[in-house]
Amino acid sequence: MPALLYSKRKIRKNMVVTENDINEDNNNTSEVKRFKILIIDDSEKNRGELTEMLEREFDVINASDAKQGIEMINKYGEDIALLLLEVKICRMSGFEVLTYMKHSGLTENIPVIMISDEKSESFIRRAYDLGAVDYIGRPFDFQTVYTRVLNTIKLYAKQRRLEKLVARNMVEKEKNNRMLIGVLEQVIEYRNGEVEFMYPTLKF
Repeated sequence: MPALLYSKRKIRKNMVVTENDINEDNNNTSEVKRFKILIIDDSEKNRGELTEMLEREFDVINASDAKQGIEMINKYGEDIALLLLEVKICRMSGFEVLTYMKHSGLTENIPVIMISDEKSESFIRRAYDLGAVDYIGRPFDFQTVYTRVLNTIKLYAKQRRLEKLVARNMVEKEKNNRMLIGVLEQVIEYRNGEVEFMYPTLKF
């Protein structure tokens, strides 16, 4: 595959994209977790080309049809950093897979890049309407695919990190509010005790 070999030379050697590349403040993490990419395509040749290009930097898993793909989506969930989805696959189309993901709320956390040799505006518009973040037509440049994959994964990883930070801050704020309420209750009880001691006949 000359085009594939040529494009792979352009990619930095031994580069491994991990969550530590996204979480700059997570340098003390001993376990390095590589991002997982799911490819759903009924063409063994297409899956092989994409896998060969991406497996050096990512954990790549494959599904040869829509049914198997949906099973893997349900199995791995948000552990899937990106889905590369072929539009024309047997039994169930890529659009049907995307529709299932949208109705299940999965496209909110799993970015989907559609891949197809069909470049009509109606196909592309439908893909975006169903929640795809990008649409790449064949024949494609492998370096372009790699760059789009990497940029999408980084964007969603930072978004997830931000959501976790916001959630953590909200929990911390709630904890501080409960502590403050507890202190105020103790102050009120103490003040009431003082009043009762000084004015034992006073009715509240």
